[in-house]
Amino acid sequence: MTFPLDAPAGPTVLLDRVVLTDYGTLVIFWDWEGCAPDPDEVFRGQHNGIIGTGRSDCVYFFLAGGFGYSRVRVQVTKDEPRLLDAEWGDVVEVSVEIPTSEFVRWTTTQDLDGGELPELAPGSYRVRLSELDRDAASRRPGTQDDPSTDGLIELWPHSPEPDRIVRLTSASARSMHDDRH
Repeated sequence: MTFPLDAPAGPTVLLDRVVLTDYGTLVIFWDWEGCAPDPDEVFRGQHNGIIGTGRSDCVYFFLAGGFGYSRVRVQVTKDEPRLLDAEWGDVVEVSVEIPTSEFVRWTTTQDLDGGELPELAPGSYRVRLSELDRDAASRRPGTQDDPSTDGLIELWPHSPEPDRIVRLTSASARSMHDDRH
């Protein structure tokens, strides 16, 4: 197991913007060859249906909202961050090993949006996605000025462990989890 050597004392924000998604898909990847699998492959061996780490070359996030705009913040912390208030209803955690790679990037379905994440060092991480009101977001696409949801993706150095549904409050998230079983 490896850990990032330069993990900062406070959060390092890697991405903080409104992104355009199709099917709510956002992917962080370090090897694009073949990193467009079907969802069954992405979620193989997992309990949750929102963050997929069933492949070794990427992490798939299924944000609320489907096609449209979502506000996304990706940040790395030195230690496990505190769990956000209950208004951040749906929370899921997974583990991922990011290998040494020429690049780490993010993209959305059909490359509608994307960019580099050069500050994300190789290592073993725990990844947490917290979202505001998935049910409301699933009923409207959102716009650049009024995104349908807010998603906070937090990473911190951690040894691998199974995925975990930390908090489940929406019918949308329940449906995503149930679809994987």
